Amino acid sequence: MTRLTCNVGNCGNNEHGFCCVGSIEIGGKNALESAGTCCSSYIDKQGAHNLTTHPNPQVEIHCKAQNCVHNCDGACDASQINVGNASACCCEQTECCEFCCK
Repeated sequence: MTRLTCNVGNCGNNEHGFCCVGSIEIGGKNALESAGTCCSSYIDKQGAHNLTTHPNPQVEIHCKAQNCVHNCDGACDASQINVGNASACCCEQTECCEFCCK
């Protein structure tokens, strides 16, 4: 599984820089750069009361970014990724920082 770190402070799934869900989805089907991707699993922290469990550094990542070298049949095969944009307030403002165009 891929090691995932997250610096999206407003995400209800983020706890101490790690995701609290077992799997996430990276969107951006036609992305050509990391800014064209997003974490589709983002939920606003204000609407996520008691939804988080325990921080999990090993997360299954489903990837829709068809142009990324790490996309292997819809799964991320990178050893580590970071979901970025500390000030994101919605899914579309997040990004997979390890996106690398084929």
